[in-house]
Amino acid sequence: MTASSHPNQPDTRPPAAGSAVRTRIVLALAILSLLPASAQEQTAVEFTSDVFVLTENTQLASTEQGVDGFEFIPVVDIKLSALGYYDHEGDGFLRSHPVSLYKVSSQTLLASATISNTTPIDPASNFRYQPLTTPIRLTAGESYCVAGYDSGPEFDPFIVPAESMDGEVTVAPLINFVTYRGKGTSTPQTFPTTIYYSGIPRVCFYGANFKFQAVGSTPYYGVVESHSEPTPAASFSLPQTPSEITFNGVIPPDFGFAGEVSGLDIIPHTDLWVTDFGYYDHQGDGLNASYPFGIYDTRSGELLGSHTLAHNAPLDPDSHFRYATLATPIKLTAGTSYSIVRYADWPHVDEVIKDPNGGLALDPNFFLASFKAFFSNEGLLDPRRSEPTRDLDKIWAGVNFKITTTPPPAPLQITQFTRTSDAITIDWNSESGNSYSVEFSETLAAESWIEIATSLSATTSSHRYQDTDPDRLDLNQGFYRVRKIE
Repeated sequence: MTASSHPNQPDTRPPAAGSAVRTRIVLALAILSLLPASAQEQTAVEFTSDVFVLTENTQLASTEQGVDGFEFIPVVDIKLSALGYYDHEGDGFLRSHPVSLYKVSSQTLLASATISNTTPIDPASNFRYQPLTTPIRLTAGESYCVAGYDSGPEFDPFIVPAESMDGEVTVAPLINFVTYRGKGTSTPQTFPTTIYYSGIPRVCFYGANFKFQAVGSTPYYGVVESHSEPTPAASFSLPQTPSEITFNGVIPPDFGFAGEVSGLDIIPHTDLWVTDFGYYDHQGDGLNASYPFGIYDTRSGELLGSHTLAHNAPLDPDSHFRYATLATPIKLTAGTSYSIVRYADWPHVDEVIKDPNGGLALDPNFFLASFKAFFSNEGLLDPRRSEPTRDLDKIWAGVNFKITTTPPPAPLQITQFTRTSDAITIDWNSESGNSYSVEFSETLAAESWIEIATSLSATTSSHRYQDTDPDRLDLNQGFYRVRKIE
């Protein structure tokens, strides 16, 4: 068995708020969650023993020799201490397996180990791990890949978690899974250039694994560029040469699909709020159709929000993108993978920019995990089924969105309500510079509301009004609501 380190390692919105006289005060509790920086050795990927295991050379195993692994991003600086490979029965391999670690941006080999039958086995997981002579420090926020090699023609079993088995695969909390990678090759130390199933660890083929310790306590996540106003996520210079989305604009009559879902997988470096969805209008004279958009949690497939961009949505003349503003911004949490996609049916697909000759610039507050696309007969769908690519020159720059790093104002609500013999006091969260009115009703009936105060100008994030009207103070029941004056 061998293990080696390589020198090129990195170091480095809102309805009116209302309240009855007899009311319950609800307090918002903010909890600060501290990111653990455990000094204890951890395993990058874990899974339960009842996940599907490939025991033969079936269609799920490559019929050619090659490398398989996964790309990941450390959340804090970590020290990788051992490389490993899966031994299903714990009774040995058909052959030894070279396992390699790469820096993705440069495809540089950082470390390698050959895992054999004499390599110590972890009986709890059936992975055999070879410690590195010199642990490798990996930098927070950088992309790396670990991959194992099998030469065939018969293959050792490896873990293939089924797509339906949510929760069977656990990724260490200090590791952000990016994508599965692979490549057919006869050379063990070959960087796996092909990307599959971006952001979904349960459909990754697990042969290779590693152990690590956290050596940093500060997450790399943070604001790279502050955006107090909505800012496009992607941009390029005009003019551009248009490109058809599929088949040079010619769709075979027997193609069998109604349309296509496509978009981007991103991982925010800081908490972001999506405020607008956008789509490219090459001539600036209107889109051929309206486009449904959606944001999905890449790992769970949960739809977090959706909106339809109208064909005549407002146009940004500088970029030729049309944008639709969301009623409520959608929060994207730092370190979580999201898919932002749109659906287009074939007869109405607009021209898009492919291979932007003015250069495609991405906002630095997120990491582009991949571009993804797949055919659909059902409109907008969970995009996890697609086969992604990371190549910027293959991105169809039709999908766009706007983001801000500033949290949206909290919904207007009464935060405190008190009653004494002299006054009824109402507090609410406000925005400096805005004006508010207070209304009263005895019954909550729509026509019963009367305005008792107006043009109350706020200068801070909280505002107070005191009602001292003796007739209202004598009532046994009454209701108040606050409105923002637009």
